[in-house]
Amino acid sequence: MRTWTRFWTALACASVFTAGAGRSSAQDEPPPVTPIVLHPAAEPTPALKYRLVPGRAELVPGNAAIFYHRAIQMWLERQAQHRAARDAARDPATGARKDDLEAFEWAQMPLKDIPLDRARAYLDRYRYLLPELELGVRRINCDWEFDTRTEAFALMIPEIQEMRSLGRLVALKARVAIREGRLDEAAHWIQVGLAMGRHIAHGPLMIQALVGVNMTMTLSTALEDLIQAKGMPNLYWALVDLPRPYIELTAIDPERMMLERELPRLRELDGLPWSVEQGRAFSDEVQKKLLPLVGSGSPAAAASNGRDWSAIATVTALVAQGYPSAKRSLIARGRPKDRVDAMPAVQVVFLDAYLDYQVHRDDVFKWAGLPFPLAYEGMGRAMDRLREVQDRLVLKLLCSIITGVPSFALATARTERRLDAIQCLEAIGLYAATHKKLPDRLEDIKEVPVPVDPMTDRPFEYHLDGGHALLSAPIVPKGFAHYSFSLHYSIELAP
Repeated sequence: MRTWTRFWTALACASVFTAGAGRSSAQDEPPPVTPIVLHPAAEPTPALKYRLVPGRAELVPGNAAIFYHRAIQMWLERQAQHRAARDAARDPATGARKDDLEAFEWAQMPLKDIPLDRARAYLDRYRYLLPELELGVRRINCDWEFDTRTEAFALMIPEIQEMRSLGRLVALKARVAIREGRLDEAAHWIQVGLAMGRHIAHGPLMIQALVGVNMTMTLSTALEDLIQAKGMPNLYWALVDLPRPYIELTAIDPERMMLERELPRLRELDGLPWSVEQGRAFSDEVQKKLLPLVGSGSPAAAASNGRDWSAIATVTALVAQGYPSAKRSLIARGRPKDRVDAMPAVQVVFLDAYLDYQVHRDDVFKWAGLPFPLAYEGMGRAMDRLREVQDRLVLKLLCSIITGVPSFALATARTERRLDAIQCLEAIGLYAATHKKLPDRLEDIKEVPVPVDPMTDRPFEYHLDGGHALLSAPIVPKGFAHYSFSLHYSIELAP
């Protein structure tokens, strides 16, 4: 079982969304283009016959997390049963079983390339846990009970990671059903997977939202397959019916105060002068809790309450280097000189840094409540100001934990963009069902409102060239120049 802490998991997920950030949009390789073959179809009757998340009236009292935990336990037990037999078929780099890695690829590869016999056998192995997921998505609430935990970055969250595996399993279940022409069944499992993604994102941890994004994007691939299936009614109104924003930013406020949860003595810095013992206790907390998060010190020593002399030396050097300027700064801020003189050096240095940390933290977080087109430039400027404190090492240490916030906002915005782009495809499909051709322009579509790109608040880019059309959502500037943040669909009508 994975035992990563939530900090390292969030950092790993954030790296997925920041890879290439800051690169120029001029790149050596062209952006990936997703081919879309539409079978023009009218909306179903009634219009909301298909729903991509269960309606409120379909839900029953209960906590979905209980059923997800049961499914995770079944998943792990089934994997353990196969472990000995599959040891020879493990990936040497990761240690993961190759059949699991292949199943993850099957959830994303072109639909026609999925090896059906092997995929069916893989799904059959885990058939007993699927009803637990169906029961979970029909519950009104999903409470993982992380809100009351006293741990911060050190909180172990293996169940959150295992939910990603279950999301891929559900996506594969839906895609196999599409290949076999069982479209209503496929729609059902897409609903299950999308609801799971929204459930897991509901909580106080940023990693929950990032895993919810990952699951939603995985299921979006299956949704793109479903709208292309012959005989499937148009799902425009099912997409309109989705709650928005789909991944809610419930973790923003808890994440804003995460450093104080990890180091509660920060709240006591701006008080009476500490004793030597209080200063030493705070220094020990910094060594054991904060330094390992940024790659300094020894996590093993921190976990065992041992003395990590490298971490001790690091904190001692930071305090010694920063003390003269921090003392002058606190006096200039209005703290009485005699009180500052009486403070131990570690209190002086970290209080001065903490006061500035709060300003920089809120300078980033305050933008999160705005729609992405309004937020990303302001958040980018805040990050630029944050980078200007590189020479203030203690402040840089404290601020290191907020550098993933723009990636968090970007990840959730990409989810909205993907879902709105698929809705735009279905708007094109409704036009084609009436006019027997692709529209010359998106403005020609009068059957339904055409959604705009939520990352730019402008229409999606559309170009018709003969019998093909290209629907695109461009790279977002200001440090997000990377093709994984753009969307490109090549559209044609089925014969």
